[in-house]
Amino acid sequence: MNKYLKVFLALGISSGVGAGLLTYLLLGIDAGIFMGLRFGVLYSLIMTIYFFFLIKRKGLSDEETQVHQICEIELSLPYDEAFRLCLKSLDLFKKHKIKENNFSQGKIVVEIRITSTFFGIIVISFYIARISSSKTHIKISSKPKIPTALIDLGANYNTVKKIEQFLKENEVCSEDL
Repeated sequence: MNKYLKVFLALGISSGVGAGLLTYLLLGIDAGIFMGLRFGVLYSLIMTIYFFFLIKRKGLSDEETQVHQICEIELSLPYDEAFRLCLKSLDLFKKHKIKENNFSQGKIVVEIRITSTFFGIIVISFYIARISSSKTHIKISSKPKIPTALIDLGANYNTVKKIEQFLKENEVCSEDL
């Protein structure tokens, strides 16, 4: 289903039910139904148009506005150095909290809070796998902590790309030094 239709329906239903219940308590069932439908449609129409133009103004593609972003890269680093580099990449974010750090399973799960572009908490997951003694495969996943999020205005895309760029720029094997 189209992202904008999902936003329209989610906002319309939630705001319409809220306004309808409040009006029902104050003025009765007929006014509650009428006000709920009217407010729900009007509010969701305004907000859907707002999100549409905000995304277009920022020049974001459909790929960039997907709430769940995944990036897979291969580094010419041994497993342990790649794992440490993934942990070091978290320093790119001021407020981060490591939820899981499992070296043997190759998994790191982190929550970060980005306030300027996204009003929630983003969950970043690293899945690290050894390919050979000098190569490592890393899968980076970024998504909102709240699974019902529909739009993030590119926050997860930017997070994944920032980490990917950091890992590629710092891909220096200790044997090369």
